[in-house]
Amino acid sequence: MVPQGFKRKQRMRVLAFAGTILFLLAYTIPGAAAEKSAPPAPLILFGAQSTNVYPLDRVKSKGMIEYWRTVLHKHGENNAFASGNNSMSQPVRKQWEALTAKFPKLSQTQQLQTISAFINQLPGESDHIGYGEEHWAYPAEFLSRYRGDCKAYAAAKYLALRHLGWPEEALWLVLVFHLSHNEGHAVGAAQKDGQIFILDNLSRPKDLIMPHEKQASIYRPVLAFNETTVWFFPGTQ
Repeated sequence: MVPQGFKRKQRMRVLAFAGTILFLLAYTIPGAAAEKSAPPAPLILFGAQSTNVYPLDRVKSKGMIEYWRTVLHKHGENNAFASGNNSMSQPVRKQWEALTAKFPKLSQTQQLQTISAFINQLPGESDHIGYGEEHWAYPAEFLSRYRGDCKAYAAAKYLALRHLGWPEEALWLVLVFHLSHNEGHAVGAAQKDGQIFILDNLSRPKDLIMPHEKQASIYRPVLAFNETTVWFFPGTQ
């Protein structure tokens, strides 16, 4: 049985991280009267349900949401996964071309495992070591430097799957609080057959994907994005 004091301390850590995320977000949200259409359905991840859902372009932010919008914009201008793009080294480009050739023949599970393994082969590096400040690398930058942090891994997986035909409504990039590491983290999420699976650069083996429910004791969701929507989870509003 978990002592109540431990639960309170754990909740305080989650709320503290959520407060940090809010500082990085620096957002304002649209009023109810500004909404022109019904929002997407709530999202359930790691045992928690989102409390609010807004169109991405209606949330005014100078933090993480703006970083994500910048990643999408830069990727649109320089798609590392496109044929002829030279962001990858020759060995990595050959791996990517071999991957894309076999990708349509794979099951959805194999597709997720293949993308996760391909991106997870890159070495990790914190933003503070690589850039000296908070930064969110888009895939061409991540793949050309051949290193990055968890946000770069998650964005690369999301955008690689989008490039290869996965629909936006089946993919998310999720900011979470890692309960045992006591720090923020980012993962990719993909839905197949009604089940959401997590693509995590911390996974071992590197192609491992897991149903989100099995990681509910490890992660607490804070925010989830796709290209048009942002989901807020308890503690962020």
